[in-house]
Order: sequence, then structure tokens, then C-alpha cells
Amino acid sequence: MPRPLYFDYVHLVRRSAIPGVAPKEDFSHPIHGDNCILNLEDGTCAKKEPAYTHRDWSALLYMEPPREGGEFVIVDDQFEELASVVPECGTLTGFTGDTYHGVKNIIRGDRVAIGLWFTHDISQAMDMEWFQRRLENVAVQQEETYRDEL
Repeated sequence: MPRPLYFDYVHLVRRSAIPGVAPKEDFSHPIHGDNCILNLEDGTCAKKEPAYTHRDWSALLYMEPPREGGEFVIVDDQFEELASVVPECGTLTGFTGDTYHGVKNIIRGDRVAIGLWFTHDISQAMDMEWFQRRLENVAVQQEETYRDEL
């Protein structure tokens, strides 16, 4: 029988290009693993504090894609690109917590996504009442953002 999976955390992320400013790095969110500390010298990822070692699965739900850039990339332990996902509204990307990944620079526009983290450890599970309040807040934030842009 499969192990139960619980929500650990949910996070609304908005990354924006700064008009007229060239990015200093290749990534707006550097290569990392969600449940380990990545060593860039040898490609190992240690499951130790302060990493969220209980995170077994991760997902991104794209709400608004940037006009240019912002691709989600998965790399191997030699940091060679294995896959790239161009964000599109409604696309859900899921991966294991120890998958090395990052987000390329946003060149133009905004990238809005909901990050979701899951665990098999019930002691790390998120309070679902809190989760419901968080979703309601996300909806309000999105509405306010679009109202401000009009």
C-alpha cells in the first residue's frame, strides 16, 4: 500500500523583471534541492539542518507566466540541464524533494506561481485550517494585484 502524503507548506511566489536592468546572474532562483543542502563543488546534497529534510515531494503551479524567461530547469549532479519547463498558466510541475532545480532569469514580465511541498511524515503535516486561510489570502492578493495594474 502506498504511504500517505501530507501538505507541508504552500507559498505564493512572484518574481519580476526589473525594466532596464540586466540580470547579474543566470538564475532568479539558483539551483538547489528542496530537502537538502547542495554542495556546488561536488554536486552532493546533504540531508541535514537547516534544510527541510522532511520534504519528500515538491510542485509548482503556474498562475501567470512571464512574457520572456523564467523557465524552470532540472539539472543532474554535474549541473547539466536535464529538462526545462516553460511556465504556462495552469501547468503543474511535480518532482522529488531531492531533485536539483532552479528558475532562469525573468527577462520581461512577472512569473507568479504557487509552490507546494509535501511530506510522508505526519508530524510535519500542515494544519489544513491554516491552509484554507492561506488559499483565501492568495485569492485576495491576486485580486488586489490585478486591480492595481488596471
